[in-house]
Amino acid sequence: MDNWNEVVLESICNNNKKAIISGPFGSNISSKFFTEEGIPVIRGNNLSLGDSEFIDDGFVFITEEKAKKLDCWAVENDLVFTSAGTLGQVGIIPHESNYPAYVISNKQLRARVDDSIVLPKYAYYWFSTKWMISYFARNDIGSTVPLLTLSELKRAPIRYPVNLGDQFKIVQLIDTINDKIATNKKLIEELEETARLIHDYWFTQFDFPDENGKPYCSSGGKMVWSEDLKREIPDDWEVGVISDLGEIVSGATPSTKNSDYYTDHGIAWITPKDLSESGGKAFVSHGERDITQAGYDSCSAKMMPPGSVVMSSRAPIGYLAIASEQCCTNQGCKSFVANKGYSPLYIYLTLSRFMPVIESWGAGTTFSEVSKDSLADVKVVLPPKRLVEEFEASAKSLFHQIYVSEKQIDDLSAARNWLLPLLMNGQLVVE
Repeated sequence: MDNWNEVVLESICNNNKKAIISGPFGSNISSKFFTEEGIPVIRGNNLSLGDSEFIDDGFVFITEEKAKKLDCWAVENDLVFTSAGTLGQVGIIPHESNYPAYVISNKQLRARVDDSIVLPKYAYYWFSTKWMISYFARNDIGSTVPLLTLSELKRAPIRYPVNLGDQFKIVQLIDTINDKIATNKKLIEELEETARLIHDYWFTQFDFPDENGKPYCSSGGKMVWSEDLKREIPDDWEVGVISDLGEIVSGATPSTKNSDYYTDHGIAWITPKDLSESGGKAFVSHGERDITQAGYDSCSAKMMPPGSVVMSSRAPIGYLAIASEQCCTNQGCKSFVANKGYSPLYIYLTLSRFMPVIESWGAGTTFSEVSKDSLADVKVVLPPKRLVEEFEASAKSLFHQIYVSEKQIDDLSAARNWLLPLLMNGQLVVE
């Protein structure tokens, strides 16, 4: 560690008053100034807790004239931190960003690192580590909303090798892992989109292959009017409800007051939070924590077989995943057990298509919730099961690739998260 420094953030930033700044006063960037195009405003939704360097999408805009008056710019290689709300969120403006410049909102802070001292990407990786996320959380001074002040950010510690070449090696190694993760995510998007297109083509447009291998509806296949669905459907298809796709099972939660009911390695137990924070993964095996056998026995939770489709039915509604292993869920989830002749992949894609309808059924005084009874009443068209089997055969290879790619992402993320603190503590050296 002789060739390492440990200082505060302010000491490695450009030597001027604008090196570390806060966003403008709230009223200066309120919704009344938003425009349909112009200069994008960075908000909390563009940052993450170390999972993404920068989410270059989902902006509101202000005019260039207004942006110049505010003078709260963020450009390539600038670090941006959340100052109110989810502390620890950090991002770095990428080299190939969608816009040449941004402004930060009133709930963000921006730091401009002197790249002759510390590489901006190295600084980003440092501040995205779990211990720095915890550091910001510990230094919260907010009374109702978590708050990180500008002065506290300036005093935030950073450790780095003095040699820029050593910093570059660390950055290059982590970048390589992150690039592979990004490649896998892109592949997953393309695979799932392909599966959704096939599902839509067969079961919404009714252009599944007929006995001659031609698209049924487009080739003049017989259609009949369904009064229930208010549309035409193929002659030998039926109208049913979502509960016809599979048995719907509700979850349950052991008492959170008893620590003996929870463990890190036990019975897989899935919650809506696990689904919402999974990054949209198609498969789920475990949640943030498991439950013990005693916890399982203490409540009405039921074990779901692999292939069950788990849906969050409250707080929030609408997240879906296929259970890759046996699991149970809390009361905020409903599981569809594929035991009525419809495959897990068909159920998963059908529920995805009907999610706007399902969400509209949500009711609750505190938060929206979809009950088992109301969920079961959503009407759907039921194709012949032989056709679902054909679809399963064509989609199975796509979802196998999705499963393998998601597993690789988990392994790569674990490797990165293990390497990062060791590299930044000087315990590992990149040759």
